[in-house]
Amino acid sequence: MAGASTANVVMMAMTLNVALTFALFAASAWSGSSALLATAIQSLIGASSQAMVLYGVTRPAPHAAKSAHGVDHTAPSQSITAPSSEVAFWSYGVAVLLFSLGAGIAIYDGVAKLADPLPNKYLHIAYAVLATAFVALALAARMALKQLTPAEPRVVPAGAQEPATRAAQEPAASTVAIESLAGLLGVVIAGAGIAIADWLSVPVADGYAAIAIGLLLGVVAAFMSLEIRNLLIAAAHASDPTGTVSDGATTFFIEEETTGDPSRIAAAAARNATAARPAPPAPSAAPPEPASAMSRPMSRKERKRHKGKH
Repeated sequence: MAGASTANVVMMAMTLNVALTFALFAASAWSGSSALLATAIQSLIGASSQAMVLYGVTRPAPHAAKSAHGVDHTAPSQSITAPSSEVAFWSYGVAVLLFSLGAGIAIYDGVAKLADPLPNKYLHIAYAVLATAFVALALAARMALKQLTPAEPRVVPAGAQEPATRAAQEPAASTVAIESLAGLLGVVIAGAGIAIADWLSVPVADGYAAIAIGLLLGVVAAFMSLEIRNLLIAAAHASDPTGTVSDGATTFFIEEETTGDPSRIAAAAARNATAARPAPPAPSAAPPEPASAMSRPMSRKERKRHKGKH
């Protein structure tokens, strides 16, 4: 089941980030590198975000039927996953807040290093920790991207729209992939800043690297906010795929003109015309036929005239 494998991927990535957080904070304290400190903050944010994602993925659905002992007998052995909207909140909504806060802290630390540029120490420890972090984050990114890639190619129907395909993606695995790839870029930036500060004897390069990592965290927060918007649009399309709106008496079919499909627009116009056409009036009763002249009694003159004719 996709939910169980996604939970395993999130748990593995969170475990790696927790271990990297301790190692990076220790290395930054020994070396005095602002870039290492910014990378440690980024790893801490990734671990916290993935913990929230894991909570959202493994949280039982509210409509799950449970027995008196709390065991669900209607579902298979895998855990019941939460609704996709709630998983999207824990995946993207919390991450946006955490990455925004981390961006401010990293930029502040980089500016402080520019104000007091001191040379870094114990650089061999810094390089070893950064190399280990790169390998661990690459492994986490590979697992998340593999989770997002379907085993079989997805066949999209001819009338399907792109938001419906996008809604099928897993926000939890997508969050792990984004955070891992951003972590890889942060490690590269930190390594470049430390190397330039060491080889060229320019201590301010370490501070500029920390500021660059803070800007990277801000970009990730902005990107995830766009993902929230796309998921909300996809959820709106998935909830009413036919575009039908009913007012209780007449049903109208609403079609988007942005689809660019003339056949769909023509079909929608035909359905609207059929729905708005007034019903024909009910046939009225036929008027009573006038009484025949022979149905009333004849007068005396008419009887004489009738006899004369015969």
